[in-house]
Formats: sequence, structure tokens, C-alpha cells
Amino acid sequence: PGVCDQGKYLMFKGTTSIDDCKQLCSDGRTYSPVPSGLVEKIYYFRQNGQYHDVTGRTPDQTRIVDTINYPSTGGHWSGFRDRDHYYVRWEANFKITQAGSYRFFTTSD
Repeated sequence: PGVCDQGKYLMFKGTTSIDDCKQLCSDGRTYSPVPSGLVEKIYYFRQNGQYHDVTGRTPDQTRIVDTINYPSTGGHWSGFRDRDHYYVRWEANFKITQAGSYRFFTTSD
């Protein structure tokens, strides 16, 4: 199969036709929802006022959630071990069925 980015084919596998490669790239732009929700990965550690890259770290806790909407509680988020000093990463695939502009954002204390 081919690998594409922003309309450009970056790599082509020799046993696949160009039309098949284009179709694979087009299909690859269509994502489907994760049937059971979003994968939530929680990393507990003190950040000491710095941003840390958690790539390559093993999460301390992993679970599936339906939404990302945690209120400011002054305490623990539901299901979290610690009240402070953690990073959370959410992963999911989704399908955008209508063209347009979409805005994704987070807020934090």
C-alpha cells in the first residue's frame, strides 16, 4: 500500500497499482469511531513546573471512557488515583462525515 500526506504519495509498494494505492490513501483518511470509546492513559508523576514528554512511558492506568469532560472538583477526578501531579493522554479514531471546520481544545488549571 501507499503512504500519503496532504495529497502527496510519500511511498508506494511495488506490487500495488497506483489506483489501489490512491484508494488505500483515501480510505486511510476515513476514520471510524472506537466502538467502546476513547482510550484514556494516565501517567502519575511530579512535573516540577515543567512539561514532560510521556512518549515511551508506560501509563500507570489505562481505561476506556465515553467522553472527556472532567469538572474542576478541588479533589480527585472520578476513577483517578491521585488528585494532582498527573498527565492524561486520550487516543481515538473518529469519522468526520460532513466537511467543515472543527475545533478541538483543552483547558487546564
